[in-house]
Amino acid sequence: MSITTNKKYTGQKKNSVLSGAIRTEEGNNRTVINDAATGNYITFGAHVDGFGVAYYDSNKDIIKTDNGKREIRYRSGGIPYFISGVLPDGSLGTVISKEGINVISLFG
Repeated sequence: MSITTNKKYTGQKKNSVLSGAIRTEEGNNRTVINDAATGNYITFGAHVDGFGVAYYDSNKDIIKTDNGKREIRYRSGGIPYFISGVLPDGSLGTVISKEGINVISLFG
């Protein structure tokens, strides 16, 4: 699949093409969009934080999840450091942890 966009810059027309693939993983209950240029991908459906959108880098490490109620961001190595929205204790807010600390573990 290719997506082509046309943009005007100072009277010149430039094309940018994103190349990738969209696939459905029925066994995993998700749809995956790959960016062939970077190797990053986005999933819609089931992920580690439930059901929603998840972003992964080219090493298949999770970067961010968003299930509509909360957003979680991950450091390299898959350790969550940022959570915003409905927190694990049911309250609302945003919590950011120091390097090496799993922000979800702070809620015991």
